[in-house]
Amino acid sequence: MCVVLSTCVNAQAGVYLFRDKEGRVVLSDVPANASAKRLIGDPTAEEGIGGFVADRERVALYIGLIRKFARTYNLPEHLVKAVIQVESAFNPKAVSHKGAVGLMQVMPATAQDIGILGDLTEPEVNIEAGCRYLAMMMSRFKGRVDLALAGYNAGPEAVVRAGGAIPDFPETKAYVNSVMDITSRFQTGSVYIVELSSGRFLLTNY
Repeated sequence: MCVVLSTCVNAQAGVYLFRDKEGRVVLSDVPANASAKRLIGDPTAEEGIGGFVADRERVALYIGLIRKFARTYNLPEHLVKAVIQVESAFNPKAVSHKGAVGLMQVMPATAQDIGILGDLTEPEVNIEAGCRYLAMMMSRFKGRVDLALAGYNAGPEAVVRAGGAIPDFPETKAYVNSVMDITSRFQTGSVYIVELSSGRFLLTNY
């Protein structure tokens, strides 16, 4: 598939994707035929994913690490992105009032328990720790994503005490619902073209 991207694309007017007469896929600021699909509109507007705003440039900084550790620990990539969105909004310097650190808000004691001894403020260390712990929750609760997320948030023993169900904690219930909702929204298949501050263009589904 050939993608033609002209430097004269005016994102303010919208960006469209269509096939030209030669069958090539073209990105343009002009919807040249009836098959043209609008990808983005005004980039100055807050473009959210079904009600939440994702900083696509910030996501792009970490997508390589997310893919690496999602594959290493056999986790859905969209799930890892959703956990990071809910935990820290992709802010690697985030610290909770309980002392959880970084992108995936990992407790230092938890990281130590699962064999991650590096600096949790480093994105690579943090994402590996978060993915390893989430994978442990997935294994413990036999692939039940909702219970794995509840264990990630409240601790696995809280799930066990609740009889193998989501604990009756408002924070945990809201957390599970938010992560699962955002996971599905990351999977919607919407396509965006984003101009990064570096001047490069990113064609992405988030």
